[in-house]
Amino acid sequence: MVGYENGGATGTLDIGTLVLVPRVAEALDLPVIGGGGVSDGHGVLAVLALGAEGVIIGTRILATKEAPIHEKLKQALVQASEMDTMLIMRSLHATHRV
Repeated sequence: MVGYENGGATGTLDIGTLVLVPRVAEALDLPVIGGGGVSDGHGVLAVLALGAEGVIIGTRILATKEAPIHEKLKQALVQASEMDTMLIMRSLHATHRV
């Protein structure tokens, strides 16, 4: 599960990772994989500390040498800041962070 900070589909609840991961981890009797806004070791440690047993690191993986996307897109992702995303399709109740 991912919180509101994630890239791609954010859902309609607008609940952040810091709130969602521990709530889901305590509610389920299953392993939880959490994410949303995780881009380095600090984020990995935080999500694990919140009760997840695994971590999703989506956009960060796109910048790796092995990712099959155009090099210019990889450069744009690496150069972007936390202020370089926007939410789209909210009025359609299909919000995505791009």
